[in-house]
Formats: sequence, structure tokens, C-alpha cells
Amino acid sequence: MKRRWFFAIVLLLLAAAAPAPPASAQAASSCGSVQKLKSALQEMSTDDPAVIDRNLKQYTAAVAHWREFNPGSENAATRLYDDAVDFWREKKAHLETGGMVDVSAGGRWASYLRSRIDEVERCRAARSGSGTAGTHRGQTPPLNWNGTWYEGPYTMQVTGESGSVTYTALRNQGEGTCCPLKDEGSGTCTVKGNEATCTWQMVYDDIPPTKDGGKKVQRSGHGTLTFLRGSTREEDSIQYSFVQDKGTITLGAGTCPDIDRCTGMHPGAKSSGSWSRKKP
Repeated sequence: MKRRWFFAIVLLLLAAAAPAPPASAQAASSCGSVQKLKSALQEMSTDDPAVIDRNLKQYTAAVAHWREFNPGSENAATRLYDDAVDFWREKKAHLETGGMVDVSAGGRWASYLRSRIDEVERCRAARSGSGTAGTHRGQTPPLNWNGTWYEGPYTMQVTGESGSVTYTALRNQGEGTCCPLKDEGSGTCTVKGNEATCTWQMVYDDIPPTKDGGKKVQRSGHGTLTFLRGSTREEDSIQYSFVQDKGTITLGAGTCPDIDRCTGMHPGAKSSGSWSRKKP
């Protein structure tokens, strides 16, 4: 009896975050809870040991029981949960080793959560008949990637149409002073739904006019952009996850025998964050 009771809870957990049903079935049911999805995504940023332990145990149990009762049944859903388990396991090890263990998993799970959040919010908007002028009742306007986006000292200009977008990125500080810093580049992306797959290139340069220090780093890589629609256009955001594939470094003074030792901007380096339409 206890075993059946626990398995029922596991099934409820799997159902709460499982991939969305077909559109016809979804139309006949509720849109789902966006709050649970947002909470799951937000918790991925935590450093609270209790939250990390809870999630690791929860997802590990869910995957273990699914495989126990469905031996040999591997599909997209189980691979998603495997990524979530790997993420929380690495997160726990990262915390316990003081950062010595890198957290490389979780990208697939986070991308799925963001996609589901957008689906639920679009479903709710369609049910309420909300939309902008020029859209029919029950329809939501297309995602508008175009415009100026910000993150900290960086400004991004995004342009494109359905299917593809390009962007430029610029950070320019201290121009004309003793200590200039410039980081600029661009990316080209293929868009499918609210997610874009990109290749990018950037050049970082903080070598002073005196040429007695600083560095210039040319780098390129790949990554994804995920568009999250806000309740208003100004509350839209773009989540990014990038990986550096190549890099070269030139020092203002001296030489660097190994780029990995001279800068954090080396092949294999990862970055993630969020762009906003609101200027900081």
C-alpha cells in the first residue's frame, strides 16, 4: 500500500511538468499552472542546500520509479528528467566542493521550462481573448524579437523576421580615457517557436593607449536564445545560454602561453543570463 501511495505521488509529479498534450487535448483542458513552472525555473538559480537536496531527491525518485514501472521505455520526457537530475547532482557537488565541480547540465531542462511557461501564458491569453489591435479574439500576436535589449553594460540590437534573427552586442566604457574597455560582436540565429539557435563572435579589448597592460580576446561560439513574453511588451525578456568554442588572446604587454590561464574567456567557457527591454 505504501509503495502504491508513493508511486501515485511520483505520477502526479511527472504529470505536473510533463510535455504539453496535443493542441486538441489542451484546448479541452485547462492551460496548466504557470506558477509551478516559474518556481521550478527560479529554483535552478538557488544556492540553498535544502532546496538543492529536495529537488535532487524529488527528480531522482521520479526517474527511478518511471523506469521501474516502464522498463526499457526511453523517450524525450525521460531524457528531460535525466538532464534535471544531472543538473541538481552537479549543483550539489558544486556547492559541497566550493565551486570545484562545474555545473554543465540543466540547459535542456531550463529551455523546456521556459518553453512551457510561454505556451501556458499564450494559452491563457487566447482563452481570455487578450491581444493587441489587429489580432483576432483568441489569438496572440507573434513574438517580436526586434528592438533594443539591455543587460548590465551591454546593449543588443536585434533584427529579423520569422525564421531568423541577427543581433549586435556592444559594451563600450571609458572611451578616450586612460582605461578604455570595449566588447562588441554579433550573432546569427535560426528561430523555431520561442527559441533561437545561434552562432556568435565577439572581440573584447581593454588594452590601454600606453600598451602596458590589458588584453584583446577574439572569441566565437554557439548557444540559444529563448523569448519569454511578458504581460506587456516592456516586460518581455530573452534568456540566453552561450558556449565559447574558439578563442585567441593578445596581451598589451608580454605573452600568454595558454589562454585558459590568462582569461576566463577561453574555449569551453559558458555564460547565461537575460536581456530586457528596460534600460538599467
